Amino acid sequence: MFEMNLYSMENLNKLKKSISAEMPEVIERIEKHKAEKLQLVRKGNRKKGVVWRKKNPEQSALNDHIRRTRKALLPSTLTPEQESLLKDIQNNKCILSNIPAYSDFKNRRTNFTLEHFIPIVWGVGGTTWENCYYMNDVLNSSKGNRNPFYWITAQPEHIQNNFHTVLVPMMAERNRMTTGEFTTYVNEAYENYKNW
Repeated sequence: MFEMNLYSMENLNKLKKSISAEMPEVIERIEKHKAEKLQLVRKGNRKKGVVWRKKNPEQSALNDHIRRTRKALLPSTLTPEQESLLKDIQNNKCILSNIPAYSDFKNRRTNFTLEHFIPIVWGVGGTTWENCYYMNDVLNSSKGNRNPFYWITAQPEHIQNNFHTVLVPMMAERNRMTTGEFTTYVNEAYENYKNW
């Protein structure tokens, strides 16, 4: 067993007092150093993130959708391959307006955005193959978190036609439902959201 003599005990007590007196200052220096390093790391990562986002806008947008979906505790199973397949199925055009992806429309640059048929804020759906498709950002932002079946009534006739003859049957098929069942499902999800 280790025995401590009086000399070493006195030194130990002096050392403890010395450390105790300097400790707040040492802790402050350490915290300041950590904060400075963290700020440098964040600044560097932010720059890297901005560069990466510019080089990979589509993957970046998908990551944003996945993050929002996970934050809402909903499934986010749409893979980059499925996302690419969505675009191929739609021939890189908005499924409702037939405007090509990333084109100039009415003197405005339109973007092709991933849309959730059932909005994430409703608490059902998610970023999944069964709930996503592509549309131009103008239509997407006008839809917001409204019930798609109510929102579409305010759209031009050709967009309404594509909604009812192309989009709804496609979404119903992906969800293994008839169009009537799918419509009922969406309307019930909306009512639950409104009454929640």
